[in-house]
Amino acid sequence: MGIRFRFFVVLPLLFLGSIALTTLSIVQKWPQAQALWSTVLFAAALQAGYVLSALLKHTIGPATVEGGTAPIGNPKLR
Repeated sequence: MGIRFRFFVVLPLLFLGSIALTTLSIVQKWPQAQALWSTVLFAAALQAGYVLSALLKHTIGPATVEGGTAPIGNPKLR
Protein backbone atom coordinates (compact mmCIF):
# COMPACT_ATOMS: atom_id res chain seq x y z
CA MET A 1 0.00 0.00 0.00
CA GLY A 2 2.89 2.37 0.59
CA ILE A 3 3.89 2.00 -3.05
CA ARG A 4 0.42 1.86 -4.59
CA PHE A 5 -1.22 4.83 -2.83
CA ARG A 6 0.16 8.33 -2.39
CA PHE A 7 -2.34 9.29 0.28
CA PHE A 8 -3.00 8.05 3.79
CA VAL A 9 -4.95 4.79 3.55
CA VAL A 10 -3.90 2.98 6.70
CA LEU A 11 -6.54 4.48 8.98
CA PRO A 12 -9.59 3.70 6.78
CA LEU A 13 -8.30 0.17 6.09
CA LEU A 14 -7.62 -0.34 9.79
CA PHE A 15 -11.17 0.76 10.58
CA LEU A 16 -12.76 -1.49 7.94
CA GLY A 17 -10.57 -4.45 8.88
CA SER A 18 -11.39 -4.06 12.56
CA ILE A 19 -15.10 -4.02 11.78
CA ALA A 20 -14.68 -7.15 9.63
CA LEU A 21 -12.71 -8.95 12.36
CA THR A 22 -15.23 -7.96 15.02
CA THR A 23 -18.07 -9.27 12.86
CA LEU A 24 -16.17 -12.49 12.20
CA SER A 25 -15.42 -12.97 15.88
CA ILE A 26 -19.09 -12.54 16.78
CA VAL A 27 -20.22 -14.99 14.09
CA GLN A 28 -17.56 -17.56 15.02
CA LYS A 29 -18.15 -17.00 18.78
CA TRP A 30 -14.48 -16.40 19.52
CA PRO A 31 -13.46 -15.50 23.07
CA GLN A 32 -12.87 -11.78 23.60
CA ALA A 33 -9.14 -12.28 24.06
CA GLN A 34 -8.82 -14.04 20.71
CA ALA A 35 -10.87 -11.36 18.94
CA LEU A 36 -8.77 -8.59 20.46
CA TRP A 37 -5.51 -10.39 19.67
CA SER A 38 -6.49 -10.91 16.03
CA THR A 39 -7.37 -7.22 15.68
CA VAL A 40 -4.05 -6.16 17.21
CA LEU A 41 -2.10 -8.50 14.90
CA PHE A 42 -4.05 -7.22 11.89
CA ALA A 43 -3.27 -3.60 12.81
CA ALA A 44 0.43 -4.34 13.36
CA ALA A 45 0.76 -6.24 10.07
CA LEU A 46 -1.06 -3.50 8.17
CA GLN A 47 1.14 -0.74 9.55
CA ALA A 48 4.36 -2.72 9.15
CA GLY A 49 3.51 -3.52 5.54
CA TYR A 50 2.75 0.12 4.80
CA VAL A 51 5.98 1.37 6.36
CA LEU A 52 8.19 -1.29 4.76
CA SER A 53 6.72 -0.75 1.30
CA ALA A 54 7.12 3.02 1.66
CA LEU A 55 10.78 2.52 2.65
CA LEU A 56 11.33 0.26 -0.36
CA LYS A 57 9.71 2.84 -2.59
CA HIS A 58 12.11 5.54 -1.44
CA THR A 59 15.29 3.44 -1.46
CA ILE A 60 15.00 1.01 -4.35
CA GLY A 61 12.54 2.99 -6.47
CA PRO A 62 14.86 5.92 -7.37
CA ALA A 63 17.64 3.53 -8.39
CA THR A 64 15.41 1.66 -10.80
CA VAL A 65 13.96 4.86 -12.26
CA GLU A 66 17.41 6.29 -12.96
CA GLY A 67 18.58 3.01 -14.44
CA GLY A 68 21.00 2.47 -11.59
CA THR A 69 21.42 -0.44 -9.27
CA ALA A 70 20.21 -1.04 -5.73
CA PRO A 71 21.04 1.69 -3.17
CA ILE A 72 24.14 -0.16 -1.94
CA GLY A 73 25.80 0.05 -5.35
CA ASN A 74 24.54 3.51 -6.33
CA PRO A 75 26.72 6.25 -4.80
CA LYS A 76 24.14 8.95 -5.59
CA LEU A 77 21.70 7.39 -3.13
CA ARG A 78 24.05 7.15 -0.14
